[in-house]
Amino acid sequence: MRLEFAAAALGLVASLLAPYAVLPLLRRLGVVDIPSARSSHSSPAIRGAGLATLVGFISGGLVILAGGRTPELVICVLLASVAAAGAGWLEDFKGISIRYRVASQLVIGLSAAGAVVAVSGAESWIIPLGGLFITGFINVANFMDGVDGISGLNGAVFGVAYAVTGMLTSQPWLTAAGLVLAAVYAAFLPWNLGRNRIFLGDSGSYLLGAAVSVMAFAAFCSGAPLLAILGPIAIYLADASYTLLSRIAGGKRWYESHRSHIYHQLEDLGLSHLQVAGIVAAGSSATGALGILAARAAPWTAMVYLGIGGVLIAGYLMTPAAIRHWTGNRHADVGRSRLDG
Repeated sequence: MRLEFAAAALGLVASLLAPYAVLPLLRRLGVVDIPSARSSHSSPAIRGAGLATLVGFISGGLVILAGGRTPELVICVLLASVAAAGAGWLEDFKGISIRYRVASQLVIGLSAAGAVVAVSGAESWIIPLGGLFITGFINVANFMDGVDGISGLNGAVFGVAYAVTGMLTSQPWLTAAGLVLAAVYAAFLPWNLGRNRIFLGDSGSYLLGAAVSVMAFAAFCSGAPLLAILGPIAIYLADASYTLLSRIAGGKRWYESHRSHIYHQLEDLGLSHLQVAGIVAAGSSATGALGILAARAAPWTAMVYLGIGGVLIAGYLMTPAAIRHWTGNRHADVGRSRLDG
């Protein structure tokens, strides 16, 4: 495990220090986040700091490669993550149309899925499914990056969960990559939550989405249980899916910026950014643990774990409505006025 911890330690240090070099560049280029209908802040702030997280992720990844931990799969994760962060950076810097964004994400997703299948020896029919999963989760991670601390905390949770899955399934590369992922996103928290907060931007959220989804797909193709893979990201998937379906059912323009996510509603009800991020991260931790337990349990016991997980997810989705009910709906009008996008 010394190599795994060394990779995580280097990624942590590099991610903590990289903003000192990246922020002057972002200031000179004028990469500033202007509040929009989806924003949870009211004043401009520097975005695009996902470049600093990328520096840490690459640094830790190179240590993994040097140690020979299934280098082919690690290379797939790194290349897809770099490509996704690059696409996100273009959006941060100058903005690109939805058409080109979707096209670039699909190319990244299908290319990464094809590379993973070629390396792992999995059946080729799974490539389109893997490509759509990777593309979809890049967008999910981007949609969920709307309050301070949420990507940092959940990136750490995802990484630790996959590190544990790697240990339990004898996939050292997954353990190492998971620890690096956890380290670099935890390292961003002091920068994101401090007085002069900065944002990951699309470069950082795209990086998170690509790293997690390619890691998950590669782990699945290498024999990791599906429940252990989907468990940590279940809250993210549930929030994004529920919100999308709700907006479509409500006749809203689902592709436009909005504040309809469950975590947005929690913030609108008066919770702080850190409280909202903590709730989501706690949910991800719980479903991640239940996914791992269910994957290793006997069938009937696994059903119990899955049932508990389903209750947790449903509870998360119903929390805003429950709070409005308990507080006599006194926050409802504020929430609705900001949610219609």
